[in-house]
Amino acid sequence: MNKEKFLMELREYLSILENQEQEDILSEYAQHIDMKMQKGLSEEDAIRDFGPMQELAAGILGAYHVKPEFRRKDTIFKLPTAVKSKENKGESFLKRGLAWIRKKIAGAVYGIRNGFQWLGGKCRAAGQWFMKPFRGKRDGIAKESKENKNNMKEMKKEEGHIRRIFQSIGHGITVMWGWIVTFCIFWLKLMWNAGWLMFSLFFACMALIILMGVGAIPVFLVQGYPLIGIFMFCLGGLLCFSSLSCGAFSLLIRKKKESGNEESKESGEEVQYEQTA
Repeated sequence: MNKEKFLMELREYLSILENQEQEDILSEYAQHIDMKMQKGLSEEDAIRDFGPMQELAAGILGAYHVKPEFRRKDTIFKLPTAVKSKENKGESFLKRGLAWIRKKIAGAVYGIRNGFQWLGGKCRAAGQWFMKPFRGKRDGIAKESKENKNNMKEMKKEEGHIRRIFQSIGHGITVMWGWIVTFCIFWLKLMWNAGWLMFSLFFACMALIILMGVGAIPVFLVQGYPLIGIFMFCLGGLLCFSSLSCGAFSLLIRKKKESGNEESKESGEEVQYEQTA
């Protein structure tokens, strides 16, 4: 197949497209064929590289969103404008008919809905007329229910008073228990602190006595007395008793500065008590 025959067949496949688009596509493929021939291929080999004509045309039409089944041979015999106008008239007649049917159906549905509403109103009126003799009994029952409600309210008020009394008693018991616990904790802290304070003072006194000995021994060492061992022993005792004194003093329980937190807790307890009261 030569170049001219290839372009003619491709034009037939692309006849569904516009003329300008056909010319652009054919010119591009003609340039491709010329470029391949310049590289050394023959005309038939350059055309054979494009593959089958149907697949090539299908790919081009797919890029233009056109189905490959459409061919110019199928659309060469076009209907006259008169036939088209008749088809348009037929379509408009069908549309008008469908619109008329739709309106009639909507009117029927609207009428049925109005009928049901009217029937419901009549049924409600008949029910009210039938219930007139029983309204007196219903009013008496309503009065009795109001009296029962008032009695229930009074009972609830009495229960509320009793509940408040028991709540106040319970609050007093908890307050007394808190005072007792704080009193016991205070004396335990006092005894603990007194004991460790005595231990720390004892160890501090021992350290001072040993310190006096340590201060006097260097005088004897200068005079030539062999007291170096006693001096080292005294230094060890000084360090030991001083550390024990510091340790005992560190075990004292000190009061933390949490006045702000305690005040907030007390205010919160008072608010809760007021709410329960």
